[in-house]
Amino acid sequence: LRMTANGLLFLFVSFSCVVGVYSNEVDTTCYDNGFEDGLMCSTCIKLEQFTKDSGIVDLCNKCCQEETEEIKKAQKVVLTLGKMNERSFPHVTEFIQNHAEQFPQFSYQYTQFANPRMKLLDSRDKLIDVVRIDHWKTEDIVEFLSKTLDSN
Repeated sequence: LRMTANGLLFLFVSFSCVVGVYSNEVDTTCYDNGFEDGLMCSTCIKLEQFTKDSGIVDLCNKCCQEETEEIKKAQKVVLTLGKMNERSFPHVTEFIQNHAEQFPQFSYQYTQFANPRMKLLDSRDKLIDVVRIDHWKTEDIVEFLSKTLDSN
């Protein structure tokens, strides 16, 4: 099965857009070109990787909204990683060996067959969130912990 670039573009944009309620304020140019209300700018970055059509990427960038990044604060972060998977995620191993000591509220544990994820915990060890870090670089982990761990 072979899909044309336009077909792939349509599928990508269709699945990546957040479907919203249309109002009179929606730019008809965006709507007429298949960009729905709620289009996130990160989608346009991904779109640029799939197409060389700078016109459609420019239009996407005009129609998108910047994400508001809510940073959840945590008292503790526990990284879980499957010991058998450790070689598949060298960036995580590098972080543990070279950077973990910078974060006293950070710990790690090995579990069977787990992909790397960080559990964010409050002061009573109640789970706040779980974040998968499979494709993160070492510096992404450092930055995330710098922003997430509460310094109190």
